[in-house]
Amino acid sequence: MRLDNDCADLCTVAARILARQTGYDAPTTMAIIEATRTVLRASADAAEEFAGTPYFELSAKECRETEQLLGRPAEQMGSSDAGEGYPTSPPSATTPAGASMGGGAEMSGTSEASSQEVSEEQLREMNMDELRDMARDKGLSGVHDMRKEELIDAISGKRGS
Repeated sequence: MRLDNDCADLCTVAARILARQTGYDAPTTMAIIEATRTVLRASADAAEEFAGTPYFELSAKECRETEQLLGRPAEQMGSSDAGEGYPTSPPSATTPAGASMGGGAEMSGTSEASSQEVSEEQLREMNMDELRDMARDKGLSGVHDMRKEELIDAISGKRGS
């Protein structure tokens, strides 16, 4: 129950920050989004332990859906820890992930390898940023939170998006 309340509080704070019409600090916004997504996943996992209870089933469903929705702006903003590659304005629901959103630089660092089929062995030799770019090029969502093995499976078609 505590996690459920914490999740609700964090979602409220995140919604207020994301809805602001003034000032935009991409690294702070990204941190809020990622923290909220983490708590949403934890809350959904905890609620799923009470399968068969309507309240908890609904709670788990809503947490999963909200986490996926927050994944869209997170993917649009990129995932640089140093704050590089962040847009200068908030992402919109109509801006495709990877499109230029200010600052004049394309965020998509796609490599030539993404335009052709790549073997699992080649995928294993790639770094996480290359794998994420390739996964995004293939239209996969939630790539920021995937581990290397999950990315490889998703890109090679062994795992659904």
